[in-house]
Amino acid sequence: ADLLVFNANFITKYGLSTTFKSHKQLPDSWINAVGQLYLQAIDISLCNNAIDKRMQFSLDYANFLYDNRQFHLAGEYYWQILTLSKEVYNEGSIISKKSYADALYSIALYHEEYNELEEAQRCYELALEYRRELTKIQEKHMRDVAKTLNNLGNLHKTLYDFNKAEKCLNESYSIYKSLSRDDAKLKIHHIIVLRNLALVNGL
Repeated sequence: ADLLVFNANFITKYGLSTTFKSHKQLPDSWINAVGQLYLQAIDISLCNNAIDKRMQFSLDYANFLYDNRQFHLAGEYYWQILTLSKEVYNEGSIISKKSYADALYSIALYHEEYNELEEAQRCYELALEYRRELTKIQEKHMRDVAKTLNNLGNLHKTLYDFNKAEKCLNESYSIYKSLSRDDAKLKIHHIIVLRNLALVNGL
């Protein structure tokens, strides 16, 4: 199952031609072919009663669908992950807690895509709450907190709530600034949030 998902992730990230990557989404034949790898992995994890793996693979598949603009099907999987991870959330598994927070975040993106902004805000705020909890267990989840704050800040800006937008973006900026000292890859996110903050302050 791990190998199937590895192959699916590898194909989508490295195994496609520049022509395919230049489009907003893959052809349906590629989406179906890669999707079968994810679905086989999900089925294997289901047979093995490996709940954590099932959630992880389902989230990878849902994100793949979302990136290829298969929003409705992606949304179905996000809701499945949310339900499944909620059932096992209190058992203490880091993966189940992270899956729950990630599913909430992804559902927020889904609602925002369809301009359902109040629902998007609610899901971002819940995702932020759970991601803050995860940082108490593992500090590495701070980057997820920063990402959520950035999106929530941008949403507040869209809703003309500039005070809340500035507050969220300031915190996101501070986190990314701190994290980018040890991880150069995060500097681009630091710059993006700074730009977003400048846009809010300019309004």
